[in-house]
Amino acid sequence: MVLDKKLKEELLQSDVTPAQIKLINELYSETDCKQQYGQEELARLDKDTASLHIQYLKDLKSRQYQERKNHDHVADFDKIGFGMVYKLVWKYFVDVKKTPAMDMRTFHDTVISEYKVFKQAQEACRQFVKDGGLQ
Repeated sequence: MVLDKKLKEELLQSDVTPAQIKLINELYSETDCKQQYGQEELARLDKDTASLHIQYLKDLKSRQYQERKNHDHVADFDKIGFGMVYKLVWKYFVDVKKTPAMDMRTFHDTVISEYKVFKQAQEACRQFVKDGGLQ
């Protein structure tokens, strides 16, 4: 009788919890990983196996995130050019001394639009040199 109670407690303690099943299903959807266990098989797993599987899926998710992060292309940004445009626009706004006070949104929009013009001119100059200009 005592052995049966202990055996039942061990079996109950070793069964996978609903939280583990839910976490495994969420990790499957987040990683787009092929499900190694079906719903019936998940319900029959023990806690240790479920924990190992969760750890595997978390590691996979982490690796996939790192790969996406390493291969994402960042915008082409020319710090020197942006700094130059920023100084020119700032000098313009200080020299002109507009009657209404300049708000930050206007200043940001102006700098960004001038920087876009600068990048287009820079690309045109590069193309001109490639085509044989300045020889």
